[in-house]
Amino acid sequence: MPLVKESSGWAEDNQQQKLDFEWSLKPMTTLMRCIGIPLDFRDYQQVVGGRCSWFTTGFAFLLFFIDAECQFSLTAMTINEAIDSHSSQNSSHSATFKWNNFINSINYIILTMGSHAMLLAVAQIHWPHLVHVLHSIERLNFYNDRDFKKFRIPCFVGLAASATELIISFTVIWFTWGDSPFLYQLMVVGVFLFLVLILSSFYYFCILCWIAYLMMNALGKDIKACDTDSKQCSSRLKLWKATYYLTDEFVHYINCCFGPFLILLTTSFFVKMTNNSFFIFSVLTHSEAKTRSTIGYMLILFLIKDWISFVALTYIPSLVRKEAMKITRRLQNLKLENASLKSQAEFLRMEVSLSLPQITAAGFFDIDCKLIPTVSPTPRNHLLEYRNSAEQWLSTVNRALEHAANRHAILSWQIHTNRTAEAVKEFSKEEQSRFALNEHLCQLRKRWVTALLSRPQQRMMARLCHGTRLNEEQTKVLVETSSRLQAIYSEAVVNVAGRNYTGESEIKELMAKSQNYSVLLEAWTGWRDAVGPPSKELFSRMIEINNLGVQAAGFSDTSQIWKNELGIKNLEKVVDDLFATIQPLYIQLYAFVRGRLAAIDKTGTVHPDRPLPAHVLGNMWAQNWEPLLPRLMPNVTLSGGEEATQVLRRRYSSFTQLVEVAQDFFLSLGFPPLPRNFWSRSQFVRPSDGRKPVCHGSATDFYSRDDVRLMMCGEINEDDFYTLHHEMGHLYYFLSYSHQPFLFRSGASSAFHEAIGDSIIYAAMSAQHRRRLGFLHSDNNVDQKDLEIINLLRQALVKIPILPYSLSLEKWRWAVMAGQIKPDQYNQAWWNMKLKYQGIVPPIPRSEKDFDPASKYHIISNTPYIRYFLSSILQVQIFQALCDASQQGPRFGRPLNQCDIYGSVEAGNRLREMLSLGSSQPWNVALKVLTHEQNPTIDARPLMDYYRPLHEWLMSENRRLNYTVDIHEEISLSNNIEDVASFF
Repeated sequence: MPLVKESSGWAEDNQQQKLDFEWSLKPMTTLMRCIGIPLDFRDYQQVVGGRCSWFTTGFAFLLFFIDAECQFSLTAMTINEAIDSHSSQNSSHSATFKWNNFINSINYIILTMGSHAMLLAVAQIHWPHLVHVLHSIERLNFYNDRDFKKFRIPCFVGLAASATELIISFTVIWFTWGDSPFLYQLMVVGVFLFLVLILSSFYYFCILCWIAYLMMNALGKDIKACDTDSKQCSSRLKLWKATYYLTDEFVHYINCCFGPFLILLTTSFFVKMTNNSFFIFSVLTHSEAKTRSTIGYMLILFLIKDWISFVALTYIPSLVRKEAMKITRRLQNLKLENASLKSQAEFLRMEVSLSLPQITAAGFFDIDCKLIPTVSPTPRNHLLEYRNSAEQWLSTVNRALEHAANRHAILSWQIHTNRTAEAVKEFSKEEQSRFALNEHLCQLRKRWVTALLSRPQQRMMARLCHGTRLNEEQTKVLVETSSRLQAIYSEAVVNVAGRNYTGESEIKELMAKSQNYSVLLEAWTGWRDAVGPPSKELFSRMIEINNLGVQAAGFSDTSQIWKNELGIKNLEKVVDDLFATIQPLYIQLYAFVRGRLAAIDKTGTVHPDRPLPAHVLGNMWAQNWEPLLPRLMPNVTLSGGEEATQVLRRRYSSFTQLVEVAQDFFLSLGFPPLPRNFWSRSQFVRPSDGRKPVCHGSATDFYSRDDVRLMMCGEINEDDFYTLHHEMGHLYYFLSYSHQPFLFRSGASSAFHEAIGDSIIYAAMSAQHRRRLGFLHSDNNVDQKDLEIINLLRQALVKIPILPYSLSLEKWRWAVMAGQIKPDQYNQAWWNMKLKYQGIVPPIPRSEKDFDPASKYHIISNTPYIRYFLSSILQVQIFQALCDASQQGPRFGRPLNQCDIYGSVEAGNRLREMLSLGSSQPWNVALKVLTHEQNPTIDARPLMDYYRPLHEWLMSENRRLNYTVDIHEEISLSNNIEDVASFF
């Protein structure tokens, strides 16, 4: 049975136990109060701000060495005085010598007292915290009467040690000053009494460590006893956790109180022991028998006392660590049948393991109480030991985070595939627990000195604390707010022309298929009316809470931490420069699309010289213009084959077959097949049982063995076919770095994760591969140059518009997060950005009652979006590197757009090598592995090279057809853009 009974607080019959506990602490408390009054520690605390400073540490260090030298001098003078008292007959000389000895002794006493007073000044700062923790442990009612009696023992030992110090010191002084005037004797004895009171601080360090050991010991025995009674164990898990947290905090404050000076105490002990040993030898070999029998024994007692002190200093703290290690083993051996309780016990075991390196023998701490190594004769070996401890700690952290991430992924999958009130409630609790775990681990990380760790360890430590820092209440509000936003988005229903369209996927398909501008306008407006106004206040609240969290982490606003994650200095300037490079291509594409649409428009919706209405571009967000291709190039025979969607629908009867075709491209590069459970656990199409899932296509890593999944509401069409290739890139990235520790199980940057799949899309959209799929036919009557242009135009309509779209979206959100755009300016600023970068305007007047940004999933899900801009450029760089690996592309005399890497195992090997790094290396190192360049950077030139034939053709066509191309002065290059208010 457990050692103690379950209780929630103190009852009347526990009053005696409470008194026993307080009485056991009384000697320590009394001594600290006695010391605190004359030294006026409150003034000291105000000076140093409640922390040890370098000045006080250095000053104490100096005093300790003076202390050691004074003891050396006092010992020498004591011996000389004793010897001279037998050999010298000159009483005047003896009196003078005594007086000088007396003055030096007083100096020794004052300096020693001052040095230890400095030590206790720091201890006094943290003492209230220690007492608070001890009384918190008391209120748990965990320890029984036997435990409280054990707590008294160290206190009595401390008093006995102080008394021993007093007796030995008094004996030596009395022997030296036995025949001195009574006033001198009284003064010396009084000063030594106060000195011993201060010296007892060292013994109380050992006492506190001993109490911590007893706490750990009692907790370990209680856990061990529960191994035979699992039912009662389940009711004690929370009590164990609370008890251990308080004990761990208790140990932490002990370290903060005494840690900075333990190394000085150790040095002082060594000096004193060396001095005393030397003079014991001198006295025993050169002095008379009476001197040897008196001084020699006193010095031997001093030596024994110092040896005991040194052993206690180094050994007692290590007992605490050993007891904590026993607790981890006992928790691991618990036999609990309930899965939830077993998970809680495992979590507690991990928590105990996480704090093990904090409990050190003879270690000392810097001004922030961070763990640094003990001084050792072999610093290199000790550094290795320190790094090994850090490795063990990080290993435990990774396991804890992996377990939490797996649980989070499972619950997130549940609410995205089958949203119920119970699932949302459970997910909210898990999200709060995950935030709390991250915060706790981040606090523990601060106790390590990262400069002493290896580079991979430093990188892990940095990644451990790179997120927001929210308290429990803020976390709860954020989770609820995010959940409500996603519910609004996923459950939105739009009625267009008498038919209901549910969710993003259905309305997106309508926007891609319809050529009726009235229908498109109704769909465009209906979607924004359904998701926008209900989301505005919630979005504003989400931004506010996130900003509070990142400010606690040391950033000014959320945009700063998002930019920092990408690891690119001066990110805004970088993206502006990249956009300036690709802008000429976008301007020509924009002019061609607008001119063609205006030429075939009979309704007057599209004007050849004005910005494009946002609803006419074949996409809900005007980020993918590929559906416009049949209208832009009406001569279908130029495509050399049937429309891709028709081919797919004729060849494949189920969406699963499309997934297999997308997987086949990766198999041709040498990647292994996807895990078997991927096919059974993924959601490929919209459920037919009435559930309303989030249909935005996404890949999910469950941080478990071979558990990756895909979620889509897929349709057999060309758009979803290439979306599958994109998501396959995520899935194979997950699997490639699955061997890495959790903190490295992500992409080299978020932009890399997005770029991998799209680089494969470039390969899959090559003319050779489209011909392989049956989308193109070999026809000698069709000009191959025309086929190349058609194919490049198809890709450009998909790949180029997303660049200004993503840039405008993120620049708007960065400004919102920085407080430059207020809630009453959201919509106006949104359309300002859209006009500036994309050259589009709303088709009907909008106002601040609307909230059009919420029409995009990444806005309401708070997903950073600049990664898609960078990804759109990176993917061509990656594609070019894969072409080089397969000995194709410009380096081998072949245009980049004609490269076909299907079946190239060499390209697959190089890609897999980069993917396997995860985030263990910075993004530029990962890119170097792929490109073999010395100092790779994100470069838009490969993208421009890829589309060079199209760019030249567009310029020629726009000149030939006299299409207006100077709209770029309005939409992009000028800061004085046309005010969008004119369109409202």
